Amino acid sequence: MNRPVVLTAIIIAAIVLTALFIRFIIGGDEDTWLCQAGQWVKHGQPAAARPTTSCPGSNNTNRSYYDAVTEPGVIAQKKLAIEQAYPDLTGFEQTEGFAGHDVKVVSDGSDHYFAYLVLGSGVPIAQVTCYRVDRAMRVFKVGEYPDPVDSVVGYSEVNPKNCRGQM
Repeated sequence: MNRPVVLTAIIIAAIVLTALFIRFIIGGDEDTWLCQAGQWVKHGQPAAARPTTSCPGSNNTNRSYYDAVTEPGVIAQKKLAIEQAYPDLTGFEQTEGFAGHDVKVVSDGSDHYFAYLVLGSGVPIAQVTCYRVDRAMRVFKVGEYPDPVDSVVGYSEVNPKNCRGQM
């Protein structure tokens, strides 16, 4: 074999392995149970049976307040509140895109901050819109990135609390 063919095969293999690594290692578990509106909902094809614990939003009063605001179901309920306030965000993470879409969540007490990220191909993050959802499920728009006042392009992280880019 000549050298250019071997080099091309190595580059293609590296690209495929990188894509698989990102999808399965960094991408997280796609087959799980999510709590939505007080009910356990199947996401993908989970290997485990439906959870036997109560789902946030149900009428279970045996949980502490801290448990209620930190369980994944509360985050799902708050995402639903955002989607109800901004219907164009419904199904955001499943939206087709060149580099993909993601939602980053940060909690601060009973408030949760959500950054809806449109990932870029030439820059790590192409566009972000940030929201805060309080414990009363009220939705507040925090800001957008890129900010026209900010001259830096190509941030690799965005803080959902203030929607500002971070290197």
